[in-house]
Amino acid sequence: MEILRGTFELKGNKLILKYNDRPQQIFNFAKGKSVDVDDDYYITKGKIYYFVKSDNEFVNEIF
Repeated sequence: MEILRGTFELKGNKLILKYNDRPQQIFNFAKGKSVDVDDDYYITKGKIYYFVKSDNEFVNEIF
């Protein structure tokens, strides 16, 4: 397991991860637009979903 250290910034819909020992990464952070699931939040880069956050404990997944 790798432990990453650093800080983050959320500027509008851009999530910027600033690591202590490597280049920063920029992701899109957005609330879902689905009619069925309005409370999901998505961290994406391009068409790839990295993380989906929901109030439903069975939906939280890392991709």
